Formats: sequence, C-alpha cells, structure tokens
Amino acid sequence: MSPGRHRFRKNADPRESTAAQPLYAFGKLPTLRDFVHLNIWNGITRHMQDWIKNGHDHWVGAQSKNRGKMGSFGLLLNFPEYKDQAVVARIWDSRDGTSPPRPFPFCLFMVEPAGSTGDPELLVSASKIWSRMDEWFRLTCEGKMSLVQLRDTHLDRAEPPPDESVLPVTSSLEKTLLTDWLDSLLPQTKCRSRLDILLLLREMMILWRAAQTRDGLAVRLPLNAQMSITDQVSAWMQWMTTNLNSGFSGYRAVIVPGDSSPHRASVVFLARPITVEDFQLLTSEASTYSNVDDLGEISMPMDSSRSLDFESRYRPWLEDRNKTISDWVCCRLD
Repeated sequence: MSPGRHRFRKNADPRESTAAQPLYAFGKLPTLRDFVHLNIWNGITRHMQDWIKNGHDHWVGAQSKNRGKMGSFGLLLNFPEYKDQAVVARIWDSRDGTSPPRPFPFCLFMVEPAGSTGDPELLVSASKIWSRMDEWFRLTCEGKMSLVQLRDTHLDRAEPPPDESVLPVTSSLEKTLLTDWLDSLLPQTKCRSRLDILLLLREMMILWRAAQTRDGLAVRLPLNAQMSITDQVSAWMQWMTTNLNSGFSGYRAVIVPGDSSPHRASVVFLARPITVEDFQLLTSEASTYSNVDDLGEISMPMDSSRSLDFESRYRPWLEDRNKTISDWVCCRLD
C-alpha cells in the first residue's frame, strides 16, 4: 500500500481492537531541526517515548568523551503498566538537520492491544512490519515521504493462527542442520566446540531457571548473521520455553538486531521489565553491559566427568546429520 492512502483517525486509542493500527513515531530526522512526535498521546505511546528519551540520555551521560554507536533494532516490549498491550517498534541511529547535526535515535512503532512479546506468531508478524518500517524510514530520510504521509499510514494487524497451540516452524528451521548452525555460532562465543555450547547452555539454564522464579531472567544469545534472523530468534524463543520451568509467564522484552547492528548478531530476551539502563543493548557498548547474561561473553570451566556423561547423553544432538533446528526447539537439557 502506498503511503498516504490509509484510513486515519485522529487521536486513535491504541486499546481499540481495530483491524488497522495507527503508526507512532518519536525522535529526530536529518530533514528536520526539531523532535518528531507523531500521533503520540498519553498512555503507552507516551510511556514508549519517555523510555527512548530517558534511555538515550542515560546512555549518553554514562559514556566517556567518545560517543558510541547505535544500530537498527526491532523491539517487542511489554511495559508493566500496560500488561495487556505489546509495542512493536523499529529504532535506528539518527540525527537532526542542524549544523552540526545532533545525534538522537528515530523510532517507528505500533501497539498490539492484546499482544504477547513471547509469542512466535507475533515475532513473525513483527518481522514483516519491521521491513516496511525500514522502507518508510529510508524514504523519510531522503525527503521522499512527508510526515503527513507517515502520520496517515496504518499497519494491518496479523490474523491469529488457526491453532494457537501450534508453534510456527519455518522451512528454514526445518532445512538447516543443527550441527551446521551450532558450528556457525562458535565465532560468536568463547566456546571451542558444539559440546562446549551445549554444556554452557546447560550450566546457564540452571541459573536462568532460578532467575525465572525471581522475574529476573535477562539473556543475550548469539545468532548467525548470514541466516534468517527471525527464524533463529523464533528457534531460541521456543527452545528457552522448552527448557525453563513450567509456568513461565513470558518475556517483557525481545530485542532483535536489524541490518546495521553495531556489534555481533545476538537476540536479547528479558523476563523482567525493561529499564532505561537497558538502552545500552542498542549500542556498540552492548557487550560490556552487565545486567544480562551474555552467552557470547561467558567462559565457564566444566567438570570433566560431568562433560563425559553429558556428551554420551547428547551425542545425537552433536553429530546426527539428520537433526535440524526445528528438532532443537524441543531438546531439553537436564
């Protein structure tokens, strides 16, 4: 659908269950001197705006003399104050049109009235929305799409799956061998082998199950930048659900890298409310952030006897050339 040809309802309430959702925007664009506040009003839209501004200000204030870099990210957020709504957002590094330009991110987002940030179906729908948002951001920065056209743009809500108990498994997950995927993740970690990755995951899962009971789960998991990011995030999401304790209530935030991530490819899952400090995860300083368990930064000595027992039990997952990523999502490490 072309921009500017969408039904627009001024001051639309994001809690209304309509087939099309308004598009919201906040931040700075290189074609303008001032902040952009598009369709922002009180409630969750203002809450989202405040998180971006306060998070950015906190990150800048905590830096040394040299400013780090931001990248593009897809966000699925659920704020405690608005438990029955999910924010689907895309955020980019940007700047205004002053001379010299002042850096500040730009964000496009929509509100899903009854969304769950841990729902793989929402993830698949969001990935398509993020692609459209990337195009709108590019056109706006090039002056080929006006704020009026952007304001009048609506996003169609995804239809619910026919059977919500069935998790989506894409052809990519069904065709990619688990051994190949694990090998591709090795450069993103401090592990030396597939066995090391599984051992580390098993050891960390013990800690994550404990953190789950305290609503403190916060993890960062590696991705292969040459594969479908959405498929891998879906695989990790489903695998985490398989391995966490029963009664897991879901994620409060999922952070997915875009095409211009300023650091190695990884996905972040937060089962706790997102904070202004978490904004650092959108920057080149993400690897130094201490408030998440980053699988790519952890080196853990393994007990040799436990390693041998573990290897014998999980050898099929390490060597079987018939196992795919879609099989992996059901593998529980105990």
